[in-house]
Amino acid sequence: MSLSDSSKSSIFSSGSLSSSKYSLTNSIVSALKFSRLLQVYILSRLLSNRVLPVSTVKFDLKDDLEELQARLYLDTRKRLTKKEVLEIAFRVGLENYDLIVKEIQSKEKPLDDDVIQKVLSLTEDLGPGSEDLSSKVDEILYGGS
Repeated sequence: MSLSDSSKSSIFSSGSLSSSKYSLTNSIVSALKFSRLLQVYILSRLLSNRVLPVSTVKFDLKDDLEELQARLYLDTRKRLTKKEVLEIAFRVGLENYDLIVKEIQSKEKPLDDDVIQKVLSLTEDLGPGSEDLSSKVDEILYGGS
């Protein structure tokens, strides 16, 4: 909406627009630009505070979440939504990252040699006639000998 310098000079030379009108036009253009910037700023602030789209996650610990929600209510007398409880748990988890790592690692305990030997020994004692069991299974499944 701004006028180029050649357009300005031709308007003034023709006398069709006085300098006061030009000044007023300039002020209006500046106000419109500022208004547009203000609109963009306000819109960006509104969008940044807007809740982002929600994703759905299958959650197997629903009963535990409800129990935690109830216990938090009893201790704080504040009603929290499940979403709020999960957000708090997530923030606490971020602050205690090492505990999460330890929890994951504790579930990945390597099997000791005794357990491995016990599992392997189970396949050896399937009773009489089990010596050629794998070939029978192959014959039934794949139709060959």
